[in-house]
Amino acid sequence: MRRATLTTTVAAILIGLVLLCIEATPALTGLFFAPFALGPLCITLLLALLFSERRAEAILLASTVLYMAWFGYLYMDIFHWHPDPQSAIGLLFSGLYALPVMLAFWAVAGRRQYIANRQPIKRA
Repeated sequence: MRRATLTTTVAAILIGLVLLCIEATPALTGLFFAPFALGPLCITLLLALLFSERRAEAILLASTVLYMAWFGYLYMDIFHWHPDPQSAIGLLFSGLYALPVMLAFWAVAGRRQYIANRQPIKRA
């Protein structure tokens, strides 16, 4: 499970970076939006590196998939469905809008990891 979570989160970050750079006029300008739009995925990646409990990893994987669905919807809305010269500013707030939901996922995953660390190891 750990490898799946790490791979999916890294792939999501890379896909997000590519999408941001495709839409930017000088391509590297898209990197300006990366901390704002992809910051929650970076935090999820950090937590995936720290947590080793299987259920916590599954929760983090679900949060990555849901955040990428949110980012994909926002990307399509901003650049394809309702294009506007100033609509890219919405990317500055995408991570902030998703923060309450992501905090809930991170808290539940952290709680699962905490519970797993507190249980004594059973000896046969």
